[in-house]
Amino acid sequence: MTEPDNVLRTVYGDLNKSEVLEACVSYDRAKLLQRAEELRLLTEYLASDIGSRDAFARLYCVTTTVLCNGGLVLPPHGNSLRQVLSDVREDLDEALAFFHGCEALIEPLERLLVDEHAVGVAGQTHGTHGRRYRSEPSPQVEPAKTSM
Repeated sequence: MTEPDNVLRTVYGDLNKSEVLEACVSYDRAKLLQRAEELRLLTEYLASDIGSRDAFARLYCVTTTVLCNGGLVLPPHGNSLRQVLSDVREDLDEALAFFHGCEALIEPLERLLVDEHAVGVAGQTHGTHGRRYRSEPSPQVEPAKTSM
């Protein structure tokens, strides 16, 4: 619980004064800027013709061929289903590691926040945590029934 005399009122909201003082000397703000640049590079890779978007498209083509008993949608180019899955998993693992690193970078900043209920400030909703990269939820796809 934060005592009112330890509250620093700022244009960005009420903050824990002692945590702000600590962060002034210990928090490396340059890492935030570095992460922003790394995020730009990551999103460029993910959307590139050799990135995750392509790997997911290849996985779709391979699974369409395998599961729907369809014609060859994508020439294998020496890539087995195992290799395509491995490529997708590797991209996902790297992206998740990056985002976990981002979470670790902002955790110390969360300590700056004042528990609004402890100082009697009405709660407010700040920001959105929805999936802004996707306009609507992915539909549930029923598996195709095929005879072999």
